[in-house]
Amino acid sequence: MFNFGGEDSRLQFSARHRRRRATWYCAAAGLALALSVPALASGEQLRQHRFSLQGGDLAQSLIAFADQAGIQVVIQSGDLRGMRAKTVSGMLQAGDALNLLIGTAPVTVEWINDKTVTVRSRSQTSQAMLQRSSLTAVAMEPAEQPLEAQSAESGIEDIVVLARRRAEPLQQTPLSISAVSPARLAEARVNNIADLTTLSPSLSILRNASNPTTTFLFLRGFGSKSTGPELEPPVALTIDGVYQGSIVGSFINMFDVEAVEVLRGPQGTLLGKNAPAGGVSIRTRRPSDRFGGMAQVDYGRFGDLQIRGYIDVPLAQDKLSATISYFRQRSDGYIRNTISGEQDSGIYTQSIRGGILAKPSENVTWYLTGQYDWDKSEAQASRNVSDFTPLRIPTANYPATQPPITRTCTAAFSAALCSGATVPNRVRYTTMASQKMRGDNDGFSVTSDLAVDGGPVSVASVTGYRLFHSRGDSDVDATQLAIQESRALATIRQFSQELRLSSNDKEGLSMDGKLDWLIGAYYFWLDYNRLNSTRNLGTASQNFQEGQTNSFALFAHAGYKLTR
Repeated sequence: MFNFGGEDSRLQFSARHRRRRATWYCAAAGLALALSVPALASGEQLRQHRFSLQGGDLAQSLIAFADQAGIQVVIQSGDLRGMRAKTVSGMLQAGDALNLLIGTAPVTVEWINDKTVTVRSRSQTSQAMLQRSSLTAVAMEPAEQPLEAQSAESGIEDIVVLARRRAEPLQQTPLSISAVSPARLAEARVNNIADLTTLSPSLSILRNASNPTTTFLFLRGFGSKSTGPELEPPVALTIDGVYQGSIVGSFINMFDVEAVEVLRGPQGTLLGKNAPAGGVSIRTRRPSDRFGGMAQVDYGRFGDLQIRGYIDVPLAQDKLSATISYFRQRSDGYIRNTISGEQDSGIYTQSIRGGILAKPSENVTWYLTGQYDWDKSEAQASRNVSDFTPLRIPTANYPATQPPITRTCTAAFSAALCSGATVPNRVRYTTMASQKMRGDNDGFSVTSDLAVDGGPVSVASVTGYRLFHSRGDSDVDATQLAIQESRALATIRQFSQELRLSSNDKEGLSMDGKLDWLIGAYYFWLDYNRLNSTRNLGTASQNFQEGQTNSFALFAHAGYKLTR
């Protein structure tokens, strides 16, 4: 692993069994070293607080930082004249917030202890050390600590979630939620949505073997394995606040993600009628107002190559920034086709996403993002283990005519495979499929998220559009004969619009923070068509289906705090 960045820049290399990994973190055209705050083992620097720092004059911003962090910041009069601070907001550790606030300003940061930090101009550092008597201390001890600081002092990490369509601490949200941070996603090597299963109790995500772009989500054992585009999944999947109306195309790459929230239990009010079991909410990373980026390359067995990275570009200071991110994975697969001699079940997928974050004023934020995905991965290859014994499962209700795959050795069309000892195939990780089951899928989505803080109330508008084309081949019998093969072509389009009006904490319409309320309106439109072509025991057939969904909804949610 290669890491570049900060005063504590280090070069490390790690080798792991079956996988080697090289990581490059790039900033300022790929190699500039950023100012970092020295890390302490414990103390105030590691505690999280809610910051709302608007940038501007660095000295004044440091005073505001001291107030919000509840620590002592020491500066020298006139030392920071003309220097500018960055805008910082959200739940952050004090050290991280200070690092972001200072940005690339030419200053030296020194933590005296866990309650005191000094900030000096680099050109004046030597002189300042000789004139400590002229230093002015800015000590801000709030009369009443915010709730976030109290949570930090108790040793509980406070995570901000958006499960109830408002930013609030996880510890104060009366829902069963598993919140996963970007650091945890990286630590667990989460590459796609199916990998989330290892991070959230009671969540199971399965990839459809015959169509790799389709996933089956289960929460607390409740879910569905139907692949029909007309069926609505019982576990709601939302990306950047936009509900995904079909499980076809829902197998997404988890790259450049800011947070994941898993909500267990019925969520009909805030996630819609299609969330009786719960929901999974994914938020992509928003661009930073500092120039920087990251690139990572992974290589493993079976030619598994993964490339991912992003770059952030500020377009207007503290007003407009953009980001572009990319992910690519290619793998030869671990199944060997004994007929062709090639590897099977390979992965060929890539995604590119662009995002723009605009802050025209202190009270208005607009995030616009678009993503394009290609997926030509192969369906999971299988092996045929049929014999002359009829395949029957106890208590199963079989039709009068058994499925073709169960009659491999008894049907005249394919009985020769069993007589010639071709079937059953008892060699693990092999297949005799007559063709590679490669898919041809692509999708495009665009999302607009506009938030306006109107003082007593907040207004939000979330707009989403998605277009997905799919082609999937399936060789179910896994032999060189067309005992049971299929091809599915599908096109899915959806549009949604959500408007919300909600109270702001401790404003006039929230009864001094005791009443939280939200009202909203929602519109959803989905259009689909699908053509299925099959060959059963050599006989071809087709069926076509299409449909359209229009949904309108009004919703409201309120909560009152009986005690503070």
